[in-house]
Amino acid sequence: MWSDKWLLRFAPDKLKSLTITDRPQQVQAFHVGPYAVGKSVCEKDLGVHVDSGQTFGEHIVTKVKTANKIVGGIRRSFRYRDHSTFSLLFKALVRCHLETSVAVWSPASERHIDLMEGVQRRATKMLPDMSHLDYPERLKKLRLPTLKYRRCRGDMIETFKIIKEKYDKDVSP
Repeated sequence: MWSDKWLLRFAPDKLKSLTITDRPQQVQAFHVGPYAVGKSVCEKDLGVHVDSGQTFGEHIVTKVKTANKIVGGIRRSFRYRDHSTFSLLFKALVRCHLETSVAVWSPASERHIDLMEGVQRRATKMLPDMSHLDYPERLKKLRLPTLKYRRCRGDMIETFKIIKEKYDKDVSP
């Protein structure tokens, strides 16, 4: 009735419902007029794959694949890779894929955390004089923090902004 009143027509075959719950037996069916809305277990919204259990597993796997492809492109495209060049390329081209909207989908399971950290772990081994070093030593030499540290730091910055009321209350009460 609402869509008819406002002359907003829906394409029922394109509609999906995603119910976020830990009790799948309580999921109800939705209808738009006579058409049943299809159910989905994972949907992409604003670039983030949201699943019904909010584990963000599919999103993390997708981001890790993308980041690994870019690392491979850097390996193939740059014959000479020194510390400063690699650091700039990694920060500009790879890390942004692993951190975009991370406040929404930050990994909670060790498996997902290790999967994400594995991108940086493998990428830092690309440098000729680094492959024999341990991961923490490589990061120290390249002056890069772990991705887990960056997520924690970002969370602390957001918490500080909320506590100190740095956000406009009219926009986000």
